[in-house]
Amino acid sequence: MGQLAGQPRPPSEFVWQNDFRDPDPSEWPTLRRRFVEGLQEARRYCQTDPPALRCDSEEKAVDLLLRIAIHASYHMGQLNLLKRALRASHSGTSGDDKAE
Repeated sequence: MGQLAGQPRPPSEFVWQNDFRDPDPSEWPTLRRRFVEGLQEARRYCQTDPPALRCDSEEKAVDLLLRIAIHASYHMGQLNLLKRALRASHSGTSGDDKAE
């Protein structure tokens, strides 16, 4: 999101250390809140006319927003699979018996 606001991309080692780790369970509420806030912020960027982006170019902004959407969709799919597995473990079914 920072790149959409004109901030430089963080160094790869910083991203790797912070994005690819097993968080402590106590962090889940904060991580969930940040995830939802990030999606809301991306949506706000898309809804302004003209887009209130400070990227190098509109093409870069579109690329960043598409990557955010794809990445978020991936994680939402993971969460839905977990919900389905939890329902199945409690009901003794495949978990597909209820609509998402």
